[in-house]
Amino acid sequence: MKLKRDRNFLPESTVSGITKTIYYRKIPNNKKGHIRLNKVDEDYIYHWLNRFVVDIVNKQFINRELFDACTRKDKDFPYGGFNNPNSILSYASGLCSNKYRNPSEDLTEKHIKHVQHLFLIMYNLYDGIFDKRELGYDLWTGYENAIVNTVLFEQA
Repeated sequence: MKLKRDRNFLPESTVSGITKTIYYRKIPNNKKGHIRLNKVDEDYIYHWLNRFVVDIVNKQFINRELFDACTRKDKDFPYGGFNNPNSILSYASGLCSNKYRNPSEDLTEKHIKHVQHLFLIMYNLYDGIFDKRELGYDLWTGYENAIVNTVLFEQA
């Protein structure tokens, strides 16, 4: 008996050093260029994007310079859906908003380089400016939460 190859199967992500490699596959015949990710990797991405947005908003009075830097128009991020400029924070929150508003909405290939850039920014903040209290810890074990990884997308 010949087994059919599952087109939805994606390799598990791998971590080397500070970088998590996430595998994706283009969704066939998709005009917008959406990609498919493993559920675990998708959850990881949106967990950290959401966490980042919350942590930056929390800094608006505690660390005004950081908040201002993350809300300033940033030419490294594309214009949004209503042809408005983006900041680091608005791009991250926009990705979350799109996903929560339409759960079947996945990332597109156009998002990949910007998500990689966001995760590099996030890694540098959580590894440098933020302290261990902001990463948190497990109340029961006392272990500190792991820091976010940078991400690298590879087509499977």
